Amino acid sequence: MSETINTSEMARVIFKEVFRHLNWKKFGPEDVPWSCVNPAHNKRQHPTDSVFYYDNPFTNKKVFFNVDLKSYAANTIAKLPIQGAVKSLYIATQCATMSEEWKQIFLQGFSDVEEVNGLLFVYNHDNSCIKDMNEYLADLAKNDAYFTFKGKQKVYVIGHDDVAYLVNVTNDLKGLKGDQEVPLDTTESGFFYPSYSGGRMQISDWDTPAVIESILGSWLLYRYKKDNGFSIIAYYKGRGDDYREFIYLIDMVTVFQLIKTSLCIDIRAPNLSRMAPSSLEAAFEIYSKESLNPEKSKNLLSSKIKLTTIPTVKYGFQDTLISKRNYE
Repeated sequence: MSETINTSEMARVIFKEVFRHLNWKKFGPEDVPWSCVNPAHNKRQHPTDSVFYYDNPFTNKKVFFNVDLKSYAANTIAKLPIQGAVKSLYIATQCATMSEEWKQIFLQGFSDVEEVNGLLFVYNHDNSCIKDMNEYLADLAKNDAYFTFKGKQKVYVIGHDDVAYLVNVTNDLKGLKGDQEVPLDTTESGFFYPSYSGGRMQISDWDTPAVIESILGSWLLYRYKKDNGFSIIAYYKGRGDDYREFIYLIDMVTVFQLIKTSLCIDIRAPNLSRMAPSSLEAAFEIYSKESLNPEKSKNLLSSKIKLTTIPTVKYGFQDTLISKRNYE
């Protein structure tokens, strides 16, 4: 029993630490059972591990997540339990939007709620899983990023690979702030969305959260004030084996003039291959050929965009450390 409690607590500790740096906020109590209000579910109660939200930078309304925290050993991450967790979380989240009890506990005082979605967080506590969770989720929907069922609710899945990536990203960002390379002041930094097609952001350009679509995407952009201008960190989930992996970013910073207006664009990634520097250089060369002055364009790209491999960190915790935390 002690080991089960500790491994479960690992997922909670890591989720809180990671999403604190992604500018998400927690609301309400944890580990709350509440009454099911849909007879079709054939359940007496649903559980809620935790509820988090962020302010949507484009609508200035709050997006809430009914979070289910799962902690598995590598040999227990399999198709049936993962699919079962997704389906269970979906019906719980669907029920939550109809439950006055759930709303009283987790939405009380909020009048600007845009939507409530489910979020399944799958933590591999022995840090040894090499399985591709998308294979387990393929039967549920065609989109690997999230799963839309009947109704408006979605269930997003942050798998063990995503967890490892986000731990490395937030650890790197925390280190940059600690070294004063990035401002600690939240009014001088924030996640950044220059390519949003629906219009301008409705809230401040700074202190913005990482939205769920960016968290699950390949690129996560962070902008911060520096000297008399600003610089951009482009966190990348991929390996950089092929030049085409970098074309999207190059095109975006060119179209939105960021290549000219920013001081520096630093691509930072934990999983870069040894081919990545060559791939980026090839991307500069190929993209510049389409410009009126290829040489000038290439020189601008190569002078502004740099590539950095960030350290990878172990994201497991000793059971004894988690137990000690419970008594502090």
